[in-house]
Amino acid sequence: MDKDNLLIQAELVGLLKDAEEEARELESEIARLESEKISLIESLHSAHETNLAWEKKVHLAKELQQSMKKEQQGSTSALKMEIHHMQVLANVAT
Repeated sequence: MDKDNLLIQAELVGLLKDAEEEARELESEIARLESEKISLIESLHSAHETNLAWEKKVHLAKELQQSMKKEQQGSTSALKMEIHHMQVLANVAT
């Protein structure tokens, strides 16, 4: 009976050591995953800030493009009016 108890005890000690080793491995994996999670969150934050900066640049570029179009249209209208004025003057002179 004592021999059976010793065998059972030895088997349970072995199982306990295996379970403790598995627990250490899992804790190590959890720590690695938490570190990776923090790194990914930081990368995501950086990518988000980069995205916001690009959105701002695109918005400013569109505003500049619209402003330039309006300016070109104004210049074109002024030139057309000047040409018309010169044509009127040329017609009056002839």
